[in-house]
Amino acid sequence: MTTPSDRDIRRQLEAEGRPAVPDFVHQMTEATLAALPEKLPVQRRPSPFKRISAAAACAALLMLGVLPNVSPAYAQAAGRIPLLGSLIRVLTIRNYTYDDGSHLLEADIPHVEDDDNAEAAALINADIDALTNAAVSRFYHELELSGQGYGSIHIDYETVTATDRWFTLQLRVTETAASSTTYLKYYHIDRQTGRHVGFGDLFAPDSFAALEAAIRAEMQAQMDADPQIDYYIEDEQPDGAPTTLSADQPFFFTENGDLVIVYDKYTIAPGSMGNPAFTIPKSVYEPLLK
Repeated sequence: MTTPSDRDIRRQLEAEGRPAVPDFVHQMTEATLAALPEKLPVQRRPSPFKRISAAAACAALLMLGVLPNVSPAYAQAAGRIPLLGSLIRVLTIRNYTYDDGSHLLEADIPHVEDDDNAEAAALINADIDALTNAAVSRFYHELELSGQGYGSIHIDYETVTATDRWFTLQLRVTETAASSTTYLKYYHIDRQTGRHVGFGDLFAPDSFAALEAAIRAEMQAQMDADPQIDYYIEDEQPDGAPTTLSADQPFFFTENGDLVIVYDKYTIAPGSMGNPAFTIPKSVYEPLLK
């Protein structure tokens, strides 16, 4: 059987309307393959199958490390390769970079792909696009208006939970001008129901008081243990306590199932405390679930 050449493969991809791999990626692949040893550390010559497997692994690593940042098309294609993908995939589909010495924009925009829960993934992607587009537009608008001073926006993301029950993606946006603020957004897919859920979908408002009490107890314990820690417990008022929870409260579940409730910067503590987070064990929150 004749093995198709690299050029034949590229032509076939183009004929099928699929993107061909850029030349510089081919060059990196060839250079890496050329550096592979002819023999393994043991004294037997590797079989052709092993050499092909090594080459495939090398190409896979290059695709994971390079292609997702080349273009949306490559990112989408890499995520669909069964060997590289997973049940739920998160890809960087857009990068924004600007730096003139006084104004800095660094943004990696994620895209969630979930074959089993496509509707939930679409809702997440729509919200991510709306939030990040607004932040990037705000940066360029301020740059056009002032052109002076200093300002920056940094956007990145990470998967914080990936279990049989929960998938959670954290989007982090940090904006700096006269002061700095960081806000976190969490996106959840309940893999048992296939739904994109929020805090209010899991907890009814009449359960918030018990969770708030657990949080205030943890705040007090931390302040008693460390005088450098300061929360706004004493500033609480019945009609607007800093710890008041809401239906859109940022949260996530840990790998072992504990609930972590996250607060925005400045809401319950000085800015130096960042985005405070409090862990509530299953024994406390499970009886409060809807």
